[in-house]
Amino acid sequence: MVGMTLLLFLRFCEDSKLERKILDCGAGGRMPPLYIFHMFGYKTQGVDISEEQIRKARAFCEEKGVDLGIKKGDMRHLPFEDSSFGFTYSHDTICHMTKKEIAIAMGEMKRVLKKDGLLYVNFFSTEDSRFGEGEKVGDGEFVHDEHGGKELHSYFKDDEPDRFFVGLEILAKQKRVLETSATESEKKKVRAYLDYIARKK
Repeated sequence: MVGMTLLLFLRFCEDSKLERKILDCGAGGRMPPLYIFHMFGYKTQGVDISEEQIRKARAFCEEKGVDLGIKKGDMRHLPFEDSSFGFTYSHDTICHMTKKEIAIAMGEMKRVLKKDGLLYVNFFSTEDSRFGEGEKVGDGEFVHDEHGGKELHSYFKDDEPDRFFVGLEILAKQKRVLETSATESEKKKVRAYLDYIARKK
């Protein structure tokens, strides 16, 4: 699902004078957010480490008759030159790595951004109801049983991700807390995110 903050990021991008070239780190899935930017005339590229997510994205592209430029890649080692993009983002993806890996990925995303380029990233908040569940593997890091397998989630306290934004000017920051209705057999679920939009200095 495309969050409101990603649409806010699009608005920031639309106000920029940089070339409309954007990179999605974690671009796979059955409804790639890159499609929104494609519809607005952006030259799109994306990387995803999961073959399954890439397969889903390609099926979507075939159905729509578009090429979003999504290929296999690791956001911790982006296969692009410095200052290659005016815009880059990671939507609901970077939070599935350890905090040490997130720091590396953030460095890579900053590296490929042009000066004055814009970056959007969201993180899981410790107010998420999944925080503390599963096997603890680090500070705020837990492995959950999810989608039939094991999945790592890293959770952050308010302002904790600020440390990843050295060399960037934070333009917008918000906490989003979404609740699902509880049933008699299931407790209420809370999904909580920390969203950032920043500019490279």
